[in-house]
Amino acid sequence: MAQDSDLQDVSANDVNELFGAFRKELDARYDLHEKVVKISRDVTIESKRLIFLLHRIDFTAEKLENSLQQAKEKHLFILEKLKKVAVLLKDVDTFQFVRAFSAGLQEFIEATAFMFFIEKCNEVNCENICSIILSMHQVTDFLSFSDETDSSKTVRLEFPVEEYLLGIADVTGEMMRLCINSSASSLGQKDLSKSLSFKLTAYVQALHNAFSIFVHIVDVSQGLRKHFDEKLRTMTANVKKCEDVCYTLRLRGHEMPHDILKATLMEATEK
Repeated sequence: MAQDSDLQDVSANDVNELFGAFRKELDARYDLHEKVVKISRDVTIESKRLIFLLHRIDFTAEKLENSLQQAKEKHLFILEKLKKVAVLLKDVDTFQFVRAFSAGLQEFIEATAFMFFIEKCNEVNCENICSIILSMHQVTDFLSFSDETDSSKTVRLEFPVEEYLLGIADVTGEMMRLCINSSASSLGQKDLSKSLSFKLTAYVQALHNAFSIFVHIVDVSQGLRKHFDEKLRTMTANVKKCEDVCYTLRLRGHEMPHDILKATLMEATEK
């Protein structure tokens, strides 16, 4: 009987120690998750500020370079925050924490794609507009950082392709707004196909066409599938608004006085 009692005490102690280890592991995991969420919130806020900055850019040659320099500095500041996430997750399975930094990552991809377009749009035309669409490979390069403890190693923030697709899909909304806001500057331009509004429309069309293919072949959960379908509907609406602007500029630009045409384009913005 005494021996059985000793065995029960040992067994109880082992169980307590085991569950104590589980508790510590779960607490550490929860703390790590909270740290990543907080940084992701900062990334989301700063990425939105970068987008607002890009919308205020003056596209005249003498002011564009200075504005882009400010945007690049803001972009580097955001990358420093994402580097903190990569360092925090370098010794764990990053994909277990994707939902913790998903919102920030998608906003970063959106802002980066928007900045990349504004930086390169004067170098392309409507025919080769696809060359300045931000690729997943480029995003991966941005999110690869040198390890401060060992300069020969690289710390990467890994993420699934779904995060890239959802982030790049959001940029069509910013493109649509810029297309409408910049349409007035296209009035009187001899070759409208070289105007900013037409390039933006070609960009949005190319993204929409690609996304409408990928949305049906990417293997995702049912919940994420609904999210993809919602993004596709939003993209379709953005394409239509951009095309309406180009239609108004192309077919009615010579029929209507510029003041009335501007008012018509502003009406399209509010719809």
